[in-house]
Amino acid sequence: RGRYLELIAPHPEHPGRGGLLTKAPPDFAPGLFTFAVRVPDLTRLEQLAKSAGVNVSRQKGGRTTPDGTVLTWETAMLSGHPFGSYVPFFIRWGEVTHPSETAPQGCELLGFTVFHPQHLELSKLYGALELGVPVLEAEQPRFQAVLGTPKGELVLDKA
Repeated sequence: RGRYLELIAPHPEHPGRGGLLTKAPPDFAPGLFTFAVRVPDLTRLEQLAKSAGVNVSRQKGGRTTPDGTVLTWETAMLSGHPFGSYVPFFIRWGEVTHPSETAPQGCELLGFTVFHPQHLELSKLYGALELGVPVLEAEQPRFQAVLGTPKGELVLDKA
């Protein structure tokens, strides 16, 4: 428990819904574009980021689920580094039942890897932020997620 995988994409029949992706750009292609890391203490993250020479901006958010439960959270975005969306955003959930407890069951995140041409520098930043995500060398940056599903393993990878 405590791990939560949410795949978000624009829906062709409902382009105005959502908030993160309301309409796909013309050149949109499916893929993994960023990820979030759950942290219990954003102040600690700010200290780690500052020590690594990275800036942090925080924002509060929330939504009401279909059953009326109010979910609240605070996110932290990092800037001042050359890695764009290959540095995750961070989330601290409010005092509610974590979505991993209420989300549909059946899939499990078995592995997550970041591939990047500047793998040594990115890995160093991940280490400074105390992230346990492997970073491997590749010509083109990309993410790879391995899911365990009722029908076997599924690899989500976009080169």
